[in-house]
Amino acid sequence: MANDSRSGCKIKDELGNLSRSHFSPTDSALRDCDELIGDVVNRLNNSMASMRLGLTEEITGDLNAWISGAMIDLETCLDGLEEMGLTAVDEVRVKVRISK
Repeated sequence: MANDSRSGCKIKDELGNLSRSHFSPTDSALRDCDELIGDVVNRLNNSMASMRLGLTEEITGDLNAWISGAMIDLETCLDGLEEMGLTAVDEVRVKVRISK
């Protein structure tokens, strides 16, 4: 699971690189995506930390919320890039698949 956190950080770094190399009016979509990926990493880190405490009913509920939120944030990121017509969306999708 620790590898998941590093993968998320790699994706976040790559988004920063894309933002700098594809400067355009749609740059805000990349910045939004960068922020969302940061949220994904935080949610997954919270999930991993909670699982170490044991799986109580409360923790299981938190895990469901955090992981669902992470998935929604990731899809929101990708949808935003696609809506803005950024050619980088395919590159980001590939990086997300590789990180899994």
